[in-house]
Amino acid sequence: MRIPVTIVPSRSRGIGAAVRGRLAVDGRDIGTGFRSREAAAEKVATAVIVAGHV
Repeated sequence: MRIPVTIVPSRSRGIGAAVRGRLAVDGRDIGTGFRSREAAAEKVATAVIVAGHV
């Protein structure tokens, strides 16, 4: 069974965070990573988890 995952290759702030948040609210599974700003990436990941989509 294939489960689609959305990868948003952008920053953990601004548009990237907003897109991830909206996709999570819409029920999409989100894949994300970070290069720097670990705290900001963790904040976005937590928001996605709270929305119920990892």
